Amino acid sequence: MAGVNNGQQLRVYNSLGRRMEDFAPSTDIVGMYSCGPTVYSFQHLGNMRPYVFADTLRRALRWIAKPKHNQDVLKDELLQVFGDAFLDDAKVRLVVPSFEGLHGEPFIYKTPHHPDYQNDRHKKLAHVALHTTAAPSYFPAVDDDGYVMIDGGVWANNPIMNAVVDAMACFDVPRESLRILSIGTGTSTFKVDTNAQKGGVAQWAFMRSFNAAARAQSKNALGQAFLLAGKPNVMRIDPPETDRPIAMDDVERSLRELPQMARSLAEGSGHHINSMFFDAPVEPFVSCPKR
Repeated sequence: MAGVNNGQQLRVYNSLGRRMEDFAPSTDIVGMYSCGPTVYSFQHLGNMRPYVFADTLRRALRWIAKPKHNQDVLKDELLQVFGDAFLDDAKVRLVVPSFEGLHGEPFIYKTPHHPDYQNDRHKKLAHVALHTTAAPSYFPAVDDDGYVMIDGGVWANNPIMNAVVDAMACFDVPRESLRILSIGTGTSTFKVDTNAQKGGVAQWAFMRSFNAAARAQSKNALGQAFLLAGKPNVMRIDPPETDRPIAMDDVERSLRELPQMARSLAEGSGHHINSMFFDAPVEPFVSCPKR
C-alpha cells in the first residue's frame, strides 16, 4: 500500500484493482492486518522488519487522521506552572499570537499595557498558553466560548513584528530608540530540490509548503524589524541551521542537546546582550486601570 495526503483526502493504491482510490473506511475504527514472520525456518533479525514497518505505518496513519498527542496532559502541566493567574497578573508587557479558526483571523492576546487593552486581562495565562501552543498536527483546536483557537505559529512563526508594531503604537518611542532582543528556536535547512521543482501534491502537500511559509515569514519579519529599528538595534539569538532539527515533541533530544546549545549561545552573545539591554534599570510594569 502506498499513499499521499493532499491535505483533504487520504488516497491509497489498491493493489487488487491497480489504481489510486480514496481511503473511505466503513467504520470509525479502522483495522490493519500485518503478516508475521515465517515459522518454517530459523528466526533472525530480519524477522523484526514486518513488526517495525507495520507499527511505523500505524503511527503515521493515526497522525494523519487525528492529533498526535493528548492535549489534557499539556493543559495539566500549564495549570501546574501558571495556576489560576491571569494576564492581568503578568509582570511584563505581553503580546501572544494565536489564530481564531471560526472566522479565520489572526488573534493577539495582550496584557493591559494600554488603556484600550481591556478585553484579555481576565484570561487565564494557562489558557492563553494552551491556545498559542495548539499546533494543529500535534494538538486539537481549543474551544474558547465558541471561538476556535489554534497555534499562532501558523501566521506568526517569528512574532518579532507583533512586538515592534505594538511598542510603536502604544508608546511615544522613536523607532531608532528601539532595542529588540529576538530569541529563535532553531531552523532546519530548506531548499527546493529537483523533485520539488517539478511541483505536484506529493512534493508540496504535507509539510514542505508549511515549512516554506514559516521560514519565509520568520525571515521577512526579521528583515522588517531591521529596516524599522536599524540592524544594529536588533539582537537575534538563534541556533545555526541544521539538517537534523529537533522535533517539537522530541523530549529526549531536547534535554540532551538544548542546554549545551543555550550555554554556547549565551557565552557568545552574553556580553553584547548585557551592554545592550541591561545597562540601566527599568521601571516596573504597572497595568492600566480597569475601565
